[in-house]
Amino acid sequence: MHKKIPKRGCLITPLWSLKNCYELMVTMNISEENTLSLFGLLGISLSKIPESPEPHCKTPDFEATLTGNRILVEVKEIRENPDEKEVLNRFNESNLVSMSINLDGKRFQKALSEANHQLKGYSNAKDLCVVAIEDVREFAVRSESPVFELHQAMYGEYISWLGIDDRTICIDSHGKSRALSFQKNTSISCAVLILGSKYHTQVSAVCIHNKFAKNPFPEGVFAKAGYQEYKSELIGKREKLVEINS
Repeated sequence: MHKKIPKRGCLITPLWSLKNCYELMVTMNISEENTLSLFGLLGISLSKIPESPEPHCKTPDFEATLTGNRILVEVKEIRENPDEKEVLNRFNESNLVSMSINLDGKRFQKALSEANHQLKGYSNAKDLCVVAIEDVREFAVRSESPVFELHQAMYGEYISWLGIDDRTICIDSHGKSRALSFQKNTSISCAVLILGSKYHTQVSAVCIHNKFAKNPFPEGVFAKAGYQEYKSELIGKREKLVEINS
């Protein structure tokens, strides 16, 4: 029996042998393994979604059920770009290098947009869609403020400056520098920053809800398990993280 993926026309086989299950577990990357472990700690048992045989059709990584609704989880990794690889090469050659860190969240924006595309093409009307993101870059080039960058990628940056001539204050309040709005990437219910690479002794996470989501993720699921969980609220002219307590 085959299940047709909505809007894509891709076919997958939902039943697979124990051998295939073992092979999928072996081929998972570290971020997928950490995501699987994290949701297990939440009491949510994820199942790996087999990849579609059609090369143009990318499926999400996992699915599960929560309060009667299906959860779809797409895992994304932040890896070194060419400039960062060059920095690491120079480090390895024992040369001293300096680099500027741009905390504009663009790397996370790309991950969110790509994940939304996959989730939207596979999901049904009531599915909860989660994007799990892990920064797996080497320590020398990885983000120093990943929660700040993820929030900025989701809801944009707030920039203000003082005009030199007329001394007026100019403000760019979030504008185009955001991955989420009422018009775009609304399939994402929440984004989860996975903290579980070789620089952490155990898997942890930070959840930020998408207030524009068609299907909001239930609040408190991560907080009840002892993880940081936030929603974003417009306070004055700034989007700010507001913690959700269990």
